[in-house]
Amino acid sequence: MAHHSSHEVMQLVGSVSDLSDVWETLGFQTAPKASSALPDYSRKPEERVAEGSEIDEVASNSTDDSAEEHRRLWTKHVLADISCDGKFLILASQKDILILTAKWNNERLVFTKLWDGMLSDVSETSSEQLTFCLALPLRSKRSSSDGMPDWTCIVYGFKSGYVAFHTDAGYSVHRQQFEVSAVVKIKLRSSPASSPSGDFMEHQQELVILYENGIVVIINGTILYTSLQSFKQNAATAVSKGSTEDDQVELQTIPHEKYQCSAKKSVFDVISLGSARISVFDQLLNASTLGGEDATVKGPQPTFRRFLVAGSRPLCGSYFIIEGESSLALGQVAKDVASKVTTALTTRITATANRFGLAGFLERNIPSAITAMKDAEKRFKTMPKSPTYVEARYSFFDPRRIATAISVSASGRSAALTDNFGRVLLLDCASGLVVRMWKGYRSAEVAWMTLVDNRAKSPSSSPKISVECIIIYAPRRHLLEVWTATSGKRLVAVRVEQGLRLLPLGADLLPFPAAGDSGRAHQCFFLDLTGRLYTLNIPFYLTEEEAEATDSHNAQLLQGVKEWLVYPDARRRASPAGNRGGSSRSKDLKELIGQMTNIESKNQAVQMVVASQSDERITTGHLQEIIQLEIRNLKDGEKASSIVRSWKDLSSILSFYSTLQHNLNNPSSEEEDDDTLSMVVSSALSESDVSALLPLVSAVSAASNISPTLLDLNLDWRTFLSMLEVVRVEQASVEDFSEKDAVDGVDNRESLLFRLNGGEKSSSDEEKKLMLDFGVLLFAPYFQKKISYKEMVEFVERLQRKEVIGLLLTVWLERNIDVDGCSTEGIARLDRLMHELLRNMEPEDLQEYRSVLEHSTVIPAALTACLAFLSTGFHRTLATDEEEWEQICKEKLEWNRLSNRLETLLSLQVFLVKFLTSGKSFADATPVSVQDFQRRGTSAAAEYLASWMAKGFVDIPPAAIMTAFHTSSEVEIRLSSTEEEEKDDRPLKFLTIPEISMDSKEVTEALQVLKALFPKSLTADVLLANCCLELVVLWNKNPEDTTLLNLGLLYLKDVVRSQVTHGVGLMIWRTFLAERTSAIATLMEKVGKAPKERLFARDVHMSDTAVIAFLDSTHQLLNLVADADYNRQEKPIFETEDLWYNEAAAATGKKSVVELAVMQAASNAPLVRHHVILLTILHAIMHFGLKCVKPLSLFDFKAREAFFQDFTLHPVLSILDIDQATIRARHQFLGKVIAAIVKHAAEHCEHPNVTWVERIEEVAAYWEVAGDEVRTLYVVELYSNGLDELGSEAYKTVTDKQPLLCLLLTLAGQRLAGLTSNAQSQTSFARNFSTMSPTLGAWVRSVDANALASQEIDWEQCYLLVRNISHDLNRNTAQYKLCGEVIEWIQSYVLTR
Repeated sequence: MAHHSSHEVMQLVGSVSDLSDVWETLGFQTAPKASSALPDYSRKPEERVAEGSEIDEVASNSTDDSAEEHRRLWTKHVLADISCDGKFLILASQKDILILTAKWNNERLVFTKLWDGMLSDVSETSSEQLTFCLALPLRSKRSSSDGMPDWTCIVYGFKSGYVAFHTDAGYSVHRQQFEVSAVVKIKLRSSPASSPSGDFMEHQQELVILYENGIVVIINGTILYTSLQSFKQNAATAVSKGSTEDDQVELQTIPHEKYQCSAKKSVFDVISLGSARISVFDQLLNASTLGGEDATVKGPQPTFRRFLVAGSRPLCGSYFIIEGESSLALGQVAKDVASKVTTALTTRITATANRFGLAGFLERNIPSAITAMKDAEKRFKTMPKSPTYVEARYSFFDPRRIATAISVSASGRSAALTDNFGRVLLLDCASGLVVRMWKGYRSAEVAWMTLVDNRAKSPSSSPKISVECIIIYAPRRHLLEVWTATSGKRLVAVRVEQGLRLLPLGADLLPFPAAGDSGRAHQCFFLDLTGRLYTLNIPFYLTEEEAEATDSHNAQLLQGVKEWLVYPDARRRASPAGNRGGSSRSKDLKELIGQMTNIESKNQAVQMVVASQSDERITTGHLQEIIQLEIRNLKDGEKASSIVRSWKDLSSILSFYSTLQHNLNNPSSEEEDDDTLSMVVSSALSESDVSALLPLVSAVSAASNISPTLLDLNLDWRTFLSMLEVVRVEQASVEDFSEKDAVDGVDNRESLLFRLNGGEKSSSDEEKKLMLDFGVLLFAPYFQKKISYKEMVEFVERLQRKEVIGLLLTVWLERNIDVDGCSTEGIARLDRLMHELLRNMEPEDLQEYRSVLEHSTVIPAALTACLAFLSTGFHRTLATDEEEWEQICKEKLEWNRLSNRLETLLSLQVFLVKFLTSGKSFADATPVSVQDFQRRGTSAAAEYLASWMAKGFVDIPPAAIMTAFHTSSEVEIRLSSTEEEEKDDRPLKFLTIPEISMDSKEVTEALQVLKALFPKSLTADVLLANCCLELVVLWNKNPEDTTLLNLGLLYLKDVVRSQVTHGVGLMIWRTFLAERTSAIATLMEKVGKAPKERLFARDVHMSDTAVIAFLDSTHQLLNLVADADYNRQEKPIFETEDLWYNEAAAATGKKSVVELAVMQAASNAPLVRHHVILLTILHAIMHFGLKCVKPLSLFDFKAREAFFQDFTLHPVLSILDIDQATIRARHQFLGKVIAAIVKHAAEHCEHPNVTWVERIEEVAAYWEVAGDEVRTLYVVELYSNGLDELGSEAYKTVTDKQPLLCLLLTLAGQRLAGLTSNAQSQTSFARNFSTMSPTLGAWVRSVDANALASQEIDWEQCYLLVRNISHDLNRNTAQYKLCGEVIEWIQSYVLTR
């Protein structure tokens, strides 16, 4: 027997929003009056029977009850039903109807009014009353609805026998009078069909209507669904066409079957058991079922339908209906015949009248006849058909008692029957026998529910264990009980409020889904007087035996804890107390854990709380309170278990976390437990050392833009628990054990230490972040003066020593601002804490921490930590023998070297901070660490400095580098050699760089300081070479901007060693330029001119402007490579300082940039020059926009094959016999380029670019074209463009002037022809030629003046040109005589005028 409180069993579903509106709608202002014509069917059956003097019990509801009494117990006086999905609640009185729908409002379900009204138009009689109502959801057949209800049909039963079907909005769909008698019950039964073996097959659905006179109407579920859908559609269509609703609803009928229960004095309830097939082997049962004791069975066994009827005499009758046996009654045949005759007669009369044109006459003179026929047709259609009489095959007789209600289980195997003597009987539906009986439940209401075991994690396809239970509600005793049908075990017995109304579900979803889900939200509901709706929540474990039930109870409580953690809001809504605070929630959790009966389940619950990730987290205090309470409530034998020890360990970690959180949130204290100065003096560091170090540390830390991150610390207690584990160690004495750790069951000889899970060996970034947060939580209060030194020591003593040192080192390096690492006091606190942590630690144990400092990029913090290790780690170590002392000395030497290296890197960073370019951030610069510095090899300092310079963090021109590194420096810096380091136990003094400006002199002095720090590795050539390579690398990321490429070439030009220049140039060509240049040459060869920008963007990923600058820079680079005298000097040797020498790095063979440069093999100078010529051609085509030029076609096939091969190879660059087409193409190209050079200069009014002229002469010389030929073309183009002064100067450079003189004389004739033709009139033109000699005139007319590039020529320029030509001509030639005639003519007829 299980007694439970009502709030544990009854779960609140929702409530009615406005109860007063319900009373007003249902007419409870005054007491309802009972009708004398017919009994009130809203009351209990036994109360209605009392009116017929069949029983002596006085009805509980009399007609003289006051209105207040009816209102107070209003749930007893209404018809009520709820849909299976819990969406609609139907409340009705004798005439008034109220439909409520469920909606969510502020996280709770509220039933609000959807429709209210009266259905008094069903019958013309004034005595019409509602006797029953049923909510029938109809499932949607659309695939997208997932089988959810499409609409809900409300079925009403009336005293007149009508059954009305309405929508949930109050619209009438259909009404039909199946029998002229009062409707008693309407039920939709979804019963599984049974086979002879008892197995259940598909579900069968039937709507069963019970009338007062014992008539049972059964409508097939499929037919009902199809009819209602059709009726609803027809009604909507008729209303849209303007027809009245009443014209349609009664003209349609629903096919049904109708039976009369014989030998029954009164009926009050009915249940249908569906169809079944009789076993062919049970002859006696077959005979009894089909015809009684004298019947015999022959042939195939028919299928039959069963239903049970509850009432009086017999108390319960079992009726069998053989399918296909019933025949139409005589009345039904007469009705069908009359209907057909009337229809045929009406149709024939109307057709005849229309044929002879008498339709109007017929309507005027015989309207009553037609109306009478239509009324007769309607009356015949709606007339109830005659029932089929069935006999009860077996019954349960009890003459003195009346069965008031009957309810069947979901499986259809059992039924519960109530009578007027307070008994509840459990019937076996198959045999009709009473299996079990309960007494003492006056006016009981019963329902069924099925409990399913959902605890087993079995596959969804396997069947789950289920138990059918009977719900018995005794309203007079205010008692609600739940019993199992099979074993008769009472599961629940609770006291309920007065006026509670049981609402068993009267209908499942129609049609029943194939998957077997009935669509029920719950299995039954309860409505109380306040309008709240409840359902039952019965755990499955109550159905098991006591031992199994205990385990199931614990499992159920564990599930409750899980739901409490995952759905805290739902937990509060379901709780009777409503919304609660954090302490109340903890109390609920304590109650759940406290109800568990074994320690294993409680441990699982505690672990679930620890592992939960709910938004509303339970605090550490709540969890500690739960653990301590459970430990105190344990039995003596359970306190020594491993689970209790784990709880105590958990409580210790939570207490540790709470203390750390409290310390972190404390305000900083200005009072010191010890003098700060004494902390500094206690270490090996002096105050002067700290004073010299702090400015450098502060400068670099401030430039790093490090902001405090304590506000980002998000380490909750669950994560804290996952990071620590407890290690138990033996204590020397009991006195050492603190009282706060003395919990019940703890051995006082044990103490607890915490060990980090993972620690510094954490692999993922998330784990490292958590460890860092843990370190800040542990150490930040100490450095921020929130706790004293002694308290800090107490905390760290609870952790393993090595883990604490590693954690402190990580926090100091990564969160330096949080622990105040940039002040004297912060460094002193670190020093003092290190004194305690490094006590009795061996030197070899410090190697791990030295490696951490070597990998750190936070140089200021690493240097201060290194000094703290040096000042404390070797003062407490005592050597016992010579070998151990030697090991200590070696370890200390390594720490001294580390401090010197960190000091040097700090000075390098200080230099960067001082010369940081405006707009740049120090935090964005390339980070540096000791390990990386050593791994880079001999040019590490130059590489870092070049990286900063290339990215624009420091702006140092090449001239400043050359000046600083090639002049003597007077800066005195103390450098210690390896011998000095071995003798001296102290690190180097700190390098100080004064405040300096960006003057060139100051920059030179600062560079000299850096040169002193790296006297061997930091040289001008090394720095310039690294700067060049870094700039080219940055340019390659954005090739559109060639500024970086040009700047890199400027640095490369200042390199002194030709081997370095040659090697760096080769590496740049191979890595960045060769492939791009090849693509450009191929594209230009294909196009035959300067390509358009879109072609460059497609093939080279550069614009045409960027390509021009790129070709120029590449040309300069290859000239540097070609001009480098590689074999003239010996290969240089690059060294590094002893301080930075690393045997491991040297063994790996990693080479620096300059070392790789000098290792490059000597290049083939002719091949390099071959590429220089090609680049000149490409650049000229792009720069001057030349057309009809294919650059690769200017070379023979051997020369083309040699392009873009490795410069160390020696391919054939040319053939001996070059075809004339190639030679002509070369001359044409040279002419086009010369013309373009001079034209560009003339258009821009400037001198021609001498560089371009020299490059063209170089190309011509490479092609073995005479220099005079190129210079001759150049002079002619200058004179043709009117640049006579430049032409006269270039004229002097020509050695063989005879070809040039001929060309110039022709040009002079063109000028003369042009000047002559520009006369003001035709008369002047004729006069000019008339004064010329015949020879001169014919010569002038033979030349074309339009061939001149510039027409702006005067007579004086023409005269001077002819005179200069005559000076170098042979006097015996015709050209000389022609020049003389020209000079004479110009002097006589032009200049003199």
